[in-house]
Amino acid sequence: MVLPRVWVLVADARHARIVRKIGSGASAPEIRELVLRARSTALRRIVQDGGRPDDRAADWPEAGRKALREDLRAFAEDVVRVLDSHRVAGDFERLMVVAPADMMAALRDAMPEPLRMVTFAEFVRDMTGLPEAKLRKAVSQLLPRPGSIVPDR
Repeated sequence: MVLPRVWVLVADARHARIVRKIGSGASAPEIRELVLRARSTALRRIVQDGGRPDDRAADWPEAGRKALREDLRAFAEDVVRVLDSHRVAGDFERLMVVAPADMMAALRDAMPEPLRMVTFAEFVRDMTGLPEAKLRKAVSQLLPRPGSIVPDR
């Protein structure tokens, strides 16, 4: 039985780890990751401007929250763009997403329908800070057992 190629996105508002070639046992392939980092341009713009929001009528806390939301949305779009280009290239067939609630919502909003169709599982958790070995173990425990991932929808 040939198992589909599964990639796992582990992301938060500032980091995304796209984990490839997950397996278990002694013959498990080496974990390989694509790592992306958020640019945080909206928040950086406010900070570089001496902490003054662009909208003078807005108060600083609200402007900061708005900048964080804008940065989160932009980063989610960047991550989805990378994933979708790999999907189109045929690099993976199924996707599992692990992210905190705010990032999960931003990723869902940014995902085109074809990428949604290959996403078979979503977990609302923050695992971006785990070291490689612990991440491998945690992700392996979340993956369905062989034969339970349907080849096509």
